[in-house]
Amino acid sequence: MKLSVLIIFLIIIPAELIHSQNSQPLIKLNGSVNLSTSYYSASGIDKRYPNGLSTAIVSSNINIADAIDIPLTAYISTDQVSYQQSINRIGANPKIGDWLTLHGGYFNSKLSDLTFGETGVMGAGFDVRYKLLRASFFYGNVRDAINPDSANSILGGFRREGLGFKLGIGTENARVDFNFYKAKDIQSSISDFKYPLAPTENMVMSYSFAFPVFGDKLKVNGEIGGSAYTSDTRYEDHPVEGFPSWLYNIKYSTRFDFGTFLNLSYTPQPEYSFSLKGKWYGPGFVTTGITEIQGDALDIEFSPNVRLMNNKLFLRSSFGVRYNNVRDTRTATTSRFIGSMSGTYQYSKNAGIDVSFMNYSIKSNAISDTARINNVLNYFTVTPRFNFEGLGGFNNLFFTYSFQKFDDNNIIFAYNNKSSSHSASAVWSLAFISSLNFSTSLNYQNSEFSTGNFKLSSLGGSAGYSFFNRKLNSSIGVNYSLFSSIADNNQLNLRLNFSYPVEKLGTISLYILRNEFNSDLNTNYKETQAVLQYYYNF
Repeated sequence: MKLSVLIIFLIIIPAELIHSQNSQPLIKLNGSVNLSTSYYSASGIDKRYPNGLSTAIVSSNINIADAIDIPLTAYISTDQVSYQQSINRIGANPKIGDWLTLHGGYFNSKLSDLTFGETGVMGAGFDVRYKLLRASFFYGNVRDAINPDSANSILGGFRREGLGFKLGIGTENARVDFNFYKAKDIQSSISDFKYPLAPTENMVMSYSFAFPVFGDKLKVNGEIGGSAYTSDTRYEDHPVEGFPSWLYNIKYSTRFDFGTFLNLSYTPQPEYSFSLKGKWYGPGFVTTGITEIQGDALDIEFSPNVRLMNNKLFLRSSFGVRYNNVRDTRTATTSRFIGSMSGTYQYSKNAGIDVSFMNYSIKSNAISDTARINNVLNYFTVTPRFNFEGLGGFNNLFFTYSFQKFDDNNIIFAYNNKSSSHSASAVWSLAFISSLNFSTSLNYQNSEFSTGNFKLSSLGGSAGYSFFNRKLNSSIGVNYSLFSSIADNNQLNLRLNFSYPVEKLGTISLYILRNEFNSDLNTNYKETQAVLQYYYNF
């Protein structure tokens, strides 16, 4: 498959160069080719990167008669091991007119925020946007099989087949959609799997909506949906009277629940805006198409923003709470508060300052003192910044100070889990018209823990210059760090970068990194990494 893909692109690219000689070619081709190979060596530690890793990324778009677009993408890598997902992706997405897009091979599809939208699909589908009609469909594999590998602690995963569709009316700003997603793990796709791995099945249906009010000053969008999730399809069937078995096969390991969210955004004036967001996911609400959803959680967030003094001062804020275990499905309930405020003041075109503050606290009502949680984190940062002309060039200068404090108010663990940290940094850069540029940075950090202290000091610098009429771009950077905790350590990083555009043939670049680490604990090591890359845009 890899060889056939390379042959296709090696034939298409020269053919396009011939067709481009005509004034109005029937077929147009554009895209990019990215080839890279790397070298890596290490002494004193186990290798952290593969040596000799090579990749080829080919992206193109074929346009036929200015009416049909066919995007093609191939990602080929020598780093193909059995326990990884396949990353070789080839797909065609022809666009017919401005209302129909077809999908074949590998493609990304999103139905809604509660159904499907994170993983790609290896299969077929289409999207229709005709006047007020909104329709989408896909069918294929939403996950490849991953064979278990106990030597590398890889649990494995089944090949997952899925289908989904959307049917709605309206536009992106004013719409109503019905969304459906169903997926099932294919048990025969892997063998010799062990607990806790089990084949699953999932179905989600939802209604999503969006509409403006008061002449677009108030915007509303949201979604409500229900899910059925079978944690192990090997369980016996458990049919429910009145529920169509052809739609979903209910088993003793199946559970049902719902989830919803609602967002309100109000902008009475260009200088003022407010937003209110709320979402609730039941403990049994599951969609395998979106992995970030956490069940049995209620979130509420309020965010006012304001611009003052002819947009010189911009104030932003956000205040939110989250409650877990709302239905008492666990032994304890937790509550979180997250508050943040930040401000940007642009005093003049040459000077400004940024300030921010964040508070994060979490509490639980566990009966046992050892399991009870009561943590508070505060973080503050201030950054004055300046830019000016001087020393024959253009200067940028900024300073940053930050303070972070963590308190554990548990009566048993409070003493062991407190910490605070002060950090400061200064960065100055100078650029000349001749393309010569310099940059230097100074960093300091002092962190206090109940178990010890950590200090870090680092000094870095870099320089860049372009040779041969600014075609060969080069830069060199060095950074030296001293840090101590249970031992005194130092680290030296040296970086070299080169890039050269070959006229009409692309760009060649080279990146070299040398890393040396020394410690009083005799954990010394050295690393060298080099990456050679070729990029061509056609």
